[in-house]
Amino acid sequence: MLNRLKAFNPVQLLDFLLTRYNAHLVNRIIDVINNRSSNPLRSRYFIRPEKLVDLECVQVPSTTNTYQVVNRRKRTEHIVVMDYEICSCPAGQSGTPCKHLCKVVQQSNLSSSHIHPLLQCNHAHKKVLFEIAHGHSNVPSEWFLGLFDIDKLNAQV
Repeated sequence: MLNRLKAFNPVQLLDFLLTRYNAHLVNRIIDVINNRSSNPLRSRYFIRPEKLVDLECVQVPSTTNTYQVVNRRKRTEHIVVMDYEICSCPAGQSGTPCKHLCKVVQQSNLSSSHIHPLLQCNHAHKKVLFEIAHGHSNVPSEWFLGLFDIDKLNAQV
């Protein structure tokens, strides 16, 4: 949003920050709630959900915040240390987000600064984000469930 700082003089920049920037942030929060983002597929750090299907993660019993992630199809395993948000795979060793770290974040309901917000946002997070964006939370909790989650909810009734 602020890529064009030199396009404004200081007075215009202050006016922009005081009048329009808040509305921009609210719109970005609403985009995350609605599973929309500004070109997440173009981001080199966006991990497609279908890459996570074959992965299983188990917490290592002797340590805290350390997980073993096994790929059933490739028959490989990697260790993810959530304290440092690193993985033993080649991509994760350099500190970039990898699918193993993403699987641990999703399965264990953890948060990570490396993983794209759309992949870590569940319906409880969406409800909090809705309250931040709109200033109230007087909508039913089913409002934030995904389409397939609603089908599961109806099947249980």
